Amino acid sequence: MYALIASGRLDDVRLVDCLSNETGDHEAIVVEIVVPLGQKKTVADIHTVEPVAVTFRPQTSVPTAYPLREDFPTNVPHVNVAPAGFPRSLCLSEQPPEDQLRSYTAAGFLSQVRWWLEKTAYGKLHGDEQPLDPIFHLSPVDVIASDQLNDADYVMGVRLSPHDEAPLVLVSLSEKEYVQAIGQDGLMTPLFVITDPVAHGQLNWLPLSLAELVKVYDEVGADILSTLKSAVKALVSKPQKAALLAQPTALVVKTEIKSPDGRSRIQKKAFVTGTSAGETGEALGVLAKEGGVWAALIQSQDVATDALKDIGIASADLHPHFSRNLAAAASGYDDADENTIVLAGAGAVGSHFAMNLARGGIGTWHIVDDDFLLPHNQARYALEPGNIGSAKCDALCLVIRRLYETADAAHPHLSRIDADNRPDALTSALHTASALIDATASVPAARHLAFDNDIAGSVSSIFLNPAGSDGVVLTESSDRSIKIDCVEMHYYWLISSDDKFANHLANAGQPLPVGGCRSPSVLVPETQVSLLSGLMAGRWLKNRGSEMASISVWQGADTFEGVSYTRVEVPGFTDVSVGDWTVKISDELVELANTLKNKVAPKETGGIIAGTWDRLRNVVYLVGIYDAPPDSVHSETGFERGSVGVFKTILELEQSTLGNLTYVGEWHSHPPGALSRPSSEDKTLLRWIGDILVDVEAPATMLIFGKDGCRIILKEDNEERQTLVN
Repeated sequence: MYALIASGRLDDVRLVDCLSNETGDHEAIVVEIVVPLGQKKTVADIHTVEPVAVTFRPQTSVPTAYPLREDFPTNVPHVNVAPAGFPRSLCLSEQPPEDQLRSYTAAGFLSQVRWWLEKTAYGKLHGDEQPLDPIFHLSPVDVIASDQLNDADYVMGVRLSPHDEAPLVLVSLSEKEYVQAIGQDGLMTPLFVITDPVAHGQLNWLPLSLAELVKVYDEVGADILSTLKSAVKALVSKPQKAALLAQPTALVVKTEIKSPDGRSRIQKKAFVTGTSAGETGEALGVLAKEGGVWAALIQSQDVATDALKDIGIASADLHPHFSRNLAAAASGYDDADENTIVLAGAGAVGSHFAMNLARGGIGTWHIVDDDFLLPHNQARYALEPGNIGSAKCDALCLVIRRLYETADAAHPHLSRIDADNRPDALTSALHTASALIDATASVPAARHLAFDNDIAGSVSSIFLNPAGSDGVVLTESSDRSIKIDCVEMHYYWLISSDDKFANHLANAGQPLPVGGCRSPSVLVPETQVSLLSGLMAGRWLKNRGSEMASISVWQGADTFEGVSYTRVEVPGFTDVSVGDWTVKISDELVELANTLKNKVAPKETGGIIAGTWDRLRNVVYLVGIYDAPPDSVHSETGFERGSVGVFKTILELEQSTLGNLTYVGEWHSHPPGALSRPSSEDKTLLRWIGDILVDVEAPATMLIFGKDGCRIILKEDNEERQTLVN
């Protein structure tokens, strides 16, 4: 640095002196920095030439810059706090010194000092995007305390680690626990002080005594003395006053910091002293000791300033316990979310999914599962090992409750989501929840949720494919106009019609024998479960409140070389009653049929229909159609479907969807101007379809597209029913 300055290459830095202390462990270069100030009015008193001492230590470290002007402003941001009587250095970087060393240069450091002076002069050093500075910067001691301590009368400070530098955890005690702990190390008497709001800035120096603490808060317009007096005086009215007044004190000060632009932040700071609360009260002039007993003075005396100076304090950074608001803030979310969420399935995916959201302050959880935690589950469950043998719903609720330190955060339900005898509390939660997440990978569970019309919240299904390489999120529209069963059906159509999903549902996972032949556990590593669950939870948050139903699929987690992502919006489905059956027909199917119809007009065309049946609820799902095979015969008076490739198409449809979609019937068009009424040939075709499907115990289906719309015809047990959809 000296060589650079002495070379004269820097027009804005002038060498003044080089200094060393007597022991030689500190050296300094004193310079004058020329600050590029224009005609614009400054906010802080920064001069065009500022004397600065740049100090060096023998050990490898970045230098430190100290402004030398006696009247240099101290009420500006980004100045390091120091004890009274010691100079304050400039805070030039957010990085720790060891990180700064990698890119340190003498020219860069001097440029940084000049930049700091210029930006401070115009009040631009602290950017609008930066959080407000705390009153105090980091302290050597860390204290962890929950918000519940604000009401605590009895506190013990404990270190949960054998290391001396470990944080001190303030634990609130009941009166009974406190009495039992009297005489043990770590007991402290808490004093809580809430100050008036203060302007954004920092305390000018670091207090080392109670007298200095009172003074330093007074300098920023916060009177802590009167509140502190009242807090100490109140101790004499508490049941265990003798012990409380005999213990050292932990003073917790809460201050709101406000900036001119309207932003604010709350800082809590702890100050720990070895002086007893009684002696502190005596120094404050509110307590006196008579016959070995502390008592409150009827009329307060003057503060014993010298006694306050003798009460040494150590400042400590106060870390609140993890809470919903802290979770949201640490995750970068705007707000915490206490809305009720019902999760069905506390297994591998469900437990990870819930914890990903809970750690972001999301949800008051109702966990539904009728299974129990077994040893092999620990390979990929976000549940604690100590809960082996517990109900999975209880174990997951326990983790969430411990996370927030409140029992209200999660509620277990040992039940199936679709159980006939499910608890009333679960039914109530289902009908009032803002969202329902089905992580059971159970079609009956999803169907149950789809057909429960009392559910107001949107339903989502989350699951991994059989190999555990792909993750899937199916989400209803926010108004439930497109329900989860229809989303599921479109998902099957998607994976059957897009080549990139050719092996999506291939059962590549190997079973782990953990019980009977009907209770296999697929071999999927935690690396895949945690990766996909995180992606699925984040996507679910983005989907939440969307007016569109959607399908999200992540593929390739087993390669660990990159995960591909596909998101598809789900078309609407039209529900119509046809006899005893409800037909749910995809709007996309109807649109495609009309496109294929117009493509060959005035000739007729047609093909086969992909769909399935829910025989428990008498529902026919019509999700897709195929174009006419190449050997089909088209004319203006009729259509004869060919057979080339049809068997292969149906086989691939069933294999790719694990049988969830199959052949359900035929569709065809009528010529332009013709109605959709079935002809005699159509009725013959319908009987032929019925003969093909005679063993599936479901109605034969025909769709006819004419100028009046789409006609749905079902034939079952020689009875024919039809409905026109315009």
